[in-house]
Amino acid sequence: MWGSVYVTDYPSTADYTVYVADYVFSADLAVYVTDYSFSASSCGLWANADYSFSADFSVYFTPYQSGADFTISYVDYSFSAGR
Repeated sequence: MWGSVYVTDYPSTADYTVYVADYVFSADLAVYVTDYSFSASSCGLWANADYSFSADFSVYFTPYQSGADFTISYVDYSFSAGR
């Protein structure tokens, strides 16, 4: 999963419900947030979108792992992103 992402405050409007894990080894996806949407072109590379209509997908961050579609963990380097 990659591309521009819009973070919504409402789970009913999100494409995916996501839980942020503390450690990469316990996450389904390692995510690196790029500065520009054209840079988010491979697995785990995300770029923040300001508006939902300009995003490839939207997410809602849940505080509960049990209610998430999948888990992510943020990484510091783009080469560490992915599954």
